Amino acid sequence: MNWLEVSNQLAQEAKAVAALLLPNGKRCGSEWMVGSVRGEAGASLKVCIAGRKAGVWHDFAEDIGGDLIDLWAATKGLTLKQAFESARDYLGIVEPKFTAPIRTYTRPVKPPAVHPSGRVLAYLTEQRKRSHATVQAFKVAASKEDDAILFPYLRDGELINVKHLALEREAGKKKTWQARDAEPCLFGWDLIPDNAKSVLIAEGEIDAMSLYEYRIPALSVNQGAGNHQWIDADFDRLERFQEIFLWFDADEVGRKGAREAAHRLGLERCRIVEFHLKDANEALMQSVPKEDVLTAFGAAQRIEHSDLKTPRCYVDQVIEMFEGAPRAETGAYMPWPALQDRVRLRPTEFSLWTGFNGHGKSDLLGHVLVDLVQQGERVCLFSGEIKPKILLHRLATQACATSRPTSAFARAALDWMEGAIWVYDHIGSIHRDKLLDTFRYAAKRYRVTHFLVDSLLKCGLAEDDYTGQKRFAEALCDFKNEFDVHMHLVAHARKGENEMKAPGKMDVRGAGALTDLADNVFTVWRNKRKEAEGMPAGEGEEDAMLYCHKQRATGHEGALRLWFDPNSLHFKQSTYWRPKPYFDFSILRSA
Repeated sequence: MNWLEVSNQLAQEAKAVAALLLPNGKRCGSEWMVGSVRGEAGASLKVCIAGRKAGVWHDFAEDIGGDLIDLWAATKGLTLKQAFESARDYLGIVEPKFTAPIRTYTRPVKPPAVHPSGRVLAYLTEQRKRSHATVQAFKVAASKEDDAILFPYLRDGELINVKHLALEREAGKKKTWQARDAEPCLFGWDLIPDNAKSVLIAEGEIDAMSLYEYRIPALSVNQGAGNHQWIDADFDRLERFQEIFLWFDADEVGRKGAREAAHRLGLERCRIVEFHLKDANEALMQSVPKEDVLTAFGAAQRIEHSDLKTPRCYVDQVIEMFEGAPRAETGAYMPWPALQDRVRLRPTEFSLWTGFNGHGKSDLLGHVLVDLVQQGERVCLFSGEIKPKILLHRLATQACATSRPTSAFARAALDWMEGAIWVYDHIGSIHRDKLLDTFRYAAKRYRVTHFLVDSLLKCGLAEDDYTGQKRFAEALCDFKNEFDVHMHLVAHARKGENEMKAPGKMDVRGAGALTDLADNVFTVWRNKRKEAEGMPAGEGEEDAMLYCHKQRATGHEGALRLWFDPNSLHFKQSTYWRPKPYFDFSILRSA
């Protein structure tokens, strides 16, 4: 596991970890409070132990903070490298063991210590603007003939590889060669501080030395942007970094190599540095100020999944719908006291939602999602039937508790959902493997806790492919177990004689394994007879019913009567309920 994965797993045990590191602390609501990292009683240092910010801490007296790995280091007097390794041991994380043969490498014979002088020294200091201190720090040497630079690849003080760079070029191209059968590791490991939370990987040794001049921890690949053998060699050593910056040459090969490396090292923690000059070496040679280089780091972008988007991507479209489009219908969730002590949506659970087509399954789940956001959960959803702007229009209506909010109110609702809801931007059927790959990224990158697939029919499976449906349900279960999240799946019900009777657990259209594997099975039923008779919604007999046919954790089964409020799109537990916004607009507006 890399830094982010270890940090996320610690955050899931935030209360236990905070109590372990700061035993003299006291719980106050969703925070663990203590005097400082030294552990004395007090309230200056606060650790969030619940909600979406679980694991985040800050010492307001000393103005320091971070995640639980940072706290591990601060309280135990360890370097970040040591704290990362100690936290992994605490979690019981062990390195995977493979049965395939592991390649062995030959350690190069240490070359004669020929300190740079003459042509090599002039090239490094005068042409490339390296200081003598930097040359010495990297232990760069010269060939006996003073016609080639020798870059020693040192790791934990051991010589792993030696790369030669000839001063003279052949037909305008660099001439390089490396020690025979040497391990293809990264250059510069011995100069990376143990307290570095981030590291930059450049394309060449000269670039790494240039960044050292800027006092920026940097490594270099050993054989150009297109060769990634160094990942195999140093993957485990790179796990401890929270962020990895990739600054390869600004050409097609460099951009392609950076993207390939990011995919292997983890998109959630890799950022691509883009600069107006070719590389770091050119920046140093042109005397670019360090502030400009750091600005480029701050602007470095992650490679996002193109189909995974946040509500902000649809702000203008949703506002346009509020200002001129007809009112859209939506549904609700479980903010009802009658169910709070009976039905829970727990981590590592799989909930199956069913009902006749047009009975409000997606609508009711929309209300579920808004309520989850208020509880501090994070949601990622795929709806192959509803366009993102329509979906977010409905969610914003529920969050505002009115279908006619002002533009400012609607924008505030979308801002409130930002960082808590991610929408998979795809309409129509999608291959289940691609969907799960994106969900996996969302779980690792954004620590999403609830995933919704609406619906089974949009996952590329035929209605009579019961084996495929069973395997997909098993894959969903494996996913929710792996990432400790809750998985929601919508599946339609078989058509009965009419719609006056609600379908049950045995009426789910598809493989029987769907209900067998599910931890919870819910049915949403709409009172069509009441509508046919012209009775107004929200009054008289119920507008809908929510049935719980299965709950593995408690065994509870039952039904809940619901009344629909057309203005807020809330489902109410009684006719006397008055829908309220899910967020405080005055606080967001003043902020």
